[in-house]
Amino acid sequence: MRKHQRGTVEIMEAATAWEIDDFATSLTAASANTVSAYVSDISQFANWVERQSIDDPRKVTKDVVRQYIGFLTTMKMAKRSVGRKVAALRKYFAWLVRDHKIEVDPTAGVRTRFAARCKR
Repeated sequence: MRKHQRGTVEIMEAATAWEIDDFATSLTAASANTVSAYVSDISQFANWVERQSIDDPRKVTKDVVRQYIGFLTTMKMAKRSVGRKVAALRKYFAWLVRDHKIEVDPTAGVRTRFAARCKR
């Protein structure tokens, strides 16, 4: 497994179970900072859902994604950060569908108020 900026043991365990390292390798057009941020975001999501007794990405539903977004909004985090985390989830689940690892993308159709790109 590649070493990532926030490579704690918890993140490494989630990365293995959720194929996060394979996902990171697939991000060939992304900058190193984007890959690192996405790996961190997906690992945090995987750890959160595992605390909800979900140990496999195939078990993630739209409701679970909505609950996670709700959880993120309760944190004192910039909207831009929440938006990036949601974007990472969308990219990750689209990759899982494209690689035939899951059949349905649980982020498809999930709307957030963070979906629009923030102006810089």
